[in-house]
Amino acid sequence: SFDGLIVLLLREFMADLPPSILAHGFGNPFCFGDGDFTFAQCCGDKASECFPAAQGNPYTHEACCYSGTTPWMVQGLQTIVLMNVLLGAAWRRSHGSRSTAIVPQCGGKVQREYLHMSDLTGRWDRDACLAIGGAGYTVEAAWSNKEHHTERFNLCAEKSCSLEEVASSLAPALLQHQMREEWLAGILQKVTLTLRFGASASPVRVGMAGGAAARPPARPEELEAYLRAFQVCGLCKLARYGGDNDGGYLMCDVDGAAPPYLAAYSYGVDEADVWGWEMSRAIRGVVHQYDCTLEEKPRPCQKPCSSVFHDECLARRLWNTTEVNSRDGLRHFMSYGTLAGHLEANGHGAIADGLLILKLDIEGYEWGVLGSASLGTLKKFRQIVVEFHYPLLELMDAASWAPRNAAMRNVLEAFAVVHVHVNNGCPDGTCIEVTFANRDFFRADWCAWPRRHSLDQPNSATRPDQDVAGLFPWIANLPAPRKAHA
Repeated sequence: SFDGLIVLLLREFMADLPPSILAHGFGNPFCFGDGDFTFAQCCGDKASECFPAAQGNPYTHEACCYSGTTPWMVQGLQTIVLMNVLLGAAWRRSHGSRSTAIVPQCGGKVQREYLHMSDLTGRWDRDACLAIGGAGYTVEAAWSNKEHHTERFNLCAEKSCSLEEVASSLAPALLQHQMREEWLAGILQKVTLTLRFGASASPVRVGMAGGAAARPPARPEELEAYLRAFQVCGLCKLARYGGDNDGGYLMCDVDGAAPPYLAAYSYGVDEADVWGWEMSRAIRGVVHQYDCTLEEKPRPCQKPCSSVFHDECLARRLWNTTEVNSRDGLRHFMSYGTLAGHLEANGHGAIADGLLILKLDIEGYEWGVLGSASLGTLKKFRQIVVEFHYPLLELMDAASWAPRNAAMRNVLEAFAVVHVHVNNGCPDGTCIEVTFANRDFFRADWCAWPRRHSLDQPNSATRPDQDVAGLFPWIANLPAPRKAHA
């Protein structure tokens, strides 16, 4: 029956919560989201295969397995919590020494009544929830053991509970109870909570759940300034380079550009660097391709295209390392260079500004590269297109907030955003493609929130394209479009 599915007595609920709702697992819920690896594998005896040893790699054993943090972001009607929660008694016993309790700060005796109405099958009684002063939410919880799972259910919570408290304590408590009843065990990665009725939307804010360390990494005005950095403020005629679907980007049309482009730089290539080939032909110049993860060099392009491949990756500083290549499982030597060093090596260190064009798809290293590059180096490029990894969710973590904020501030000193597209091949908008245009060569006028362009294509052809406007549900809570760089 409806009431029999979830039976939460007050004594049982409050007694069970502190030892069982435990911060543990993932510092980043997408560490294992590609399906190649699981928590059980990577945080067990296969850690060396899951986490490359390169300095600056954001996916470390510590960050993915034992972070002990629970960051959250509230954005309008939606709250996202990157949970690190153990589910099930077996996990509590085996990992409890590394865990930190999350205790709810809202509710009480009435809390039991609200949770009583929750139903993991997705049914609920809206009128009954409103009659006792509750607010209704839908919950999507992602968890894993040897496989990945998604649970969806409804929850009626006390109005005095904040959105982040419902997402970080009440919803996990309900899921924990149900999983214990069904003898399931695993780790809760992420909770997405959407307000449906009974309360008001909230301004954008971020923070950490649990303990004295629960301090937001940025002030509200800093967070809003970062989000406004993705507004489109530059104007140009857009064209698509790199072919259909994944690997194609919208950039300012290079046809007839004056002065003409001298060369292109393509970081992060595959056996076929379609963007580099098309750009080389379009600008009638060489494309320098960089990647240290390939087993074989990419195929050379055919004339009039001209390409030079460099077996080196890009980072904020020089280093050499060995890493396990996910393609073949073997350990390979890898060399990392800097953007300024690569320009100098190719004879472009002292050229005039705006003669180069840049594409970056370097799996998270783009933040450190763009945040540390000098303005003089960046201005050598007339256009920069970047696939940003985790540009929004990781704002909740102070260590991740700083490099993201620094990168955007640095680039926008000389560039304006002209286009934003969501890579639908990544979950929940965790990868976005942003095109920047050098303001010395392109007009920057009134800014507006990004919208889908007619030339946009889904990166994954098997899924519908994601409208970039849906990535910014907090628009109603932020200032209206503004004049560029005002």
